[in-house]
Amino acid sequence: AIGGVILITSKKASDKDSGSATFDYGTFATFNASANFQKKFDTNSFSLGVDQFKTKGFSAAHPGLEDDGEKRTTVSAGFNQTLGSLGEFTLNYRGVYDESDLDKGGGPGSDDPNDFLKSQQHFMKAGYIYNWDKAETSINYSKSLHYRELHILADTLNPAASLTKNKGELDTVAINHTQYTTDKLTQNINLDYQ
Repeated sequence: AIGGVILITSKKASDKDSGSATFDYGTFATFNASANFQKKFDTNSFSLGVDQFKTKGFSAAHPGLEDDGEKRTTVSAGFNQTLGSLGEFTLNYRGVYDESDLDKGGGPGSDDPNDFLKSQQHFMKAGYIYNWDKAETSINYSKSLHYRELHILADTLNPAASLTKNKGELDTVAINHTQYTTDKLTQNINLDYQ
């Protein structure tokens, strides 16, 4: 998704404070835990979530001989403010931090167990929504940043070491108008600039 459009929709807080937590454990020492919390203050609402994933994994090149693991942390936050009876302002953020081992090829000697990939992805969106009598208009600005580092470490079998860095950035302005003409007819007009 390094060049794609990412839609971020955070869970809105209800009238009461709420939260949840999950925990999973499985084969290949796979661990996943998450927690989220939502709070509402009068016309404002706030949400925060954290997810942690970790696994030893397995190698497609050398099954049973090495692990190809992954560690990933995801953080998300959202803020909504009601403006009068018809408008709403929204802010959203999502960050993903990942480190994973890589397979270079299959069969003995074709894979380097020292290769790994580190990446960061940041998604931010600010928007305004206005509710008409039978329509809704939204204006959004979003930015996504992507950082990726491919590390190849040197060892006795693979003496060449390297570090490759990539950076990507995408800015988007979007205007959307939805008209609820009848119960069976909805019309949309969209304009995006990237």
